[in-house]
Amino acid sequence: MMNLKRIYTLVLAVLFTIIAYGQQATTNDFGFYEFRNPDGTGDTLSYRMLEPFNYDSSGTIEYPVFIWLHPNGRQGTNNTSQMNDGWAPHLMDSTMRLTYPSFVIAPQCDPGTVWWNGSNGINLFHLLEHLKTIEKIDASRIYLMGWSLGGFGTWRMLESDIWPHYFAAAVPIAGAWLPSQGFDPSQYAGTAIWAGHGSNDNAVSVSGTRQRIDFIRKAGYDAIYSEFPVPHGSHDETMAEPGIWTWIFSQDREGGNLPPYLGR
Repeated sequence: MMNLKRIYTLVLAVLFTIIAYGQQATTNDFGFYEFRNPDGTGDTLSYRMLEPFNYDSSGTIEYPVFIWLHPNGRQGTNNTSQMNDGWAPHLMDSTMRLTYPSFVIAPQCDPGTVWWNGSNGINLFHLLEHLKTIEKIDASRIYLMGWSLGGFGTWRMLESDIWPHYFAAAVPIAGAWLPSQGFDPSQYAGTAIWAGHGSNDNAVSVSGTRQRIDFIRKAGYDAIYSEFPVPHGSHDETMAEPGIWTWIFSQDREGGNLPPYLGR
């Protein structure tokens, strides 16, 4: 006869499987949305959004926001192409949704545009400000990740005047240049950074990321940097780094400034 301890363990395993299965998402669970910028320009921004599992918009719990900035070649009007490149399964995973419930947002650049700054970045800013007023969002836990074009966009937003001390964590991948002359590095205060790049990248030189990380550390702020012996597609390696998702969702701007670089 099966003893009570084994029965209890089996019941717990079944219950966890049921709960985890209920939280597993697919790309079909990302709603299709279009945001019209209220500044009178008539600009619109297409985006997909996944809500936290069992989200209650009338409740008291506030949730973080994770934003993915797509690479070049995903621009358009189909509001679908930005779902490629292997990032979404990490956020759709049942364990991830159970452990780190959050809003997940994937905007799409207008066709013909080649940068996330300019109108695309401005529209994204207004979208997030609007969502703060209608959804249960923890404004101190907004996270940004982008690859290639999205990596450049991530760095650019960190130093843009319209994103003052906005993000709790940023993960720029395979896209970097040195900050503009006169840039105030205190913009990095409160934003945890983990950058990734391939040492064999022939599309975007790894030297840009190396120099940017060195700049941040010399300015007295911390930054994690992962470099891989791969070409441009270093997003897969970066997103598979041990602990990176736990690290992202543990960041909180209310925690204060980053510690100084300690040589790790």
